[in-house]
Amino acid sequence: MLGVKTLKNQSHEKIKLHAQSHSQDQEYWSPHQKGKELHGDPPEDPGLYEAVVGKRVIAFCIDLGIMLVLFCAFGLLAMVLGILTLGLLWGPATALLSIFPILYHAFFIGSPTTASPGMRMMDLEVRSWDGEKPSYAQALIMALCFYISITLTSGLVLIFALFNGKNRNVQDYVAGTIVVNSSYFHQWRGQEIIPPR
Repeated sequence: MLGVKTLKNQSHEKIKLHAQSHSQDQEYWSPHQKGKELHGDPPEDPGLYEAVVGKRVIAFCIDLGIMLVLFCAFGLLAMVLGILTLGLLWGPATALLSIFPILYHAFFIGSPTTASPGMRMMDLEVRSWDGEKPSYAQALIMALCFYISITLTSGLVLIFALFNGKNRNVQDYVAGTIVVNSSYFHQWRGQEIIPPR
């Protein structure tokens, strides 16, 4: 009888500890923590990171399609302007086109949606390590590191995300960011769920 009571007490203690841990996670990533000193890590809730790797790959493919259309449109405009200016704009236009993918991702990830169009379609968003929206500086670092790392490793660096619990890749570690399932994240924080667009 004493053994059964002891087991019950231990079980209650485990549930209490788990609840306290989850409560601390929610407090840590809650909107009320803005401006306070950072502490701890993002929550371990698997729902935040479920299938994130595969969804990021699909999101990037969607973004590639969007960037290709924009690239062609801008390239055509640059060619016309270059002809009209007797080639004076071809240099700046070429330079801008070469960094266009970096600017594309930095702009959207640093924007209020905290996600590129492809990520939004896949119900993903980027968050800072403290749960807040990433700054444009973080977004730029993230985009730069991503394109540099995939260029240097022929894309093999993406495997890195499969070997850590929160599916973070090299650019996420460098920029101090994390990618989460958007609807689940806002539901988890008790906010209105933002549907993918």
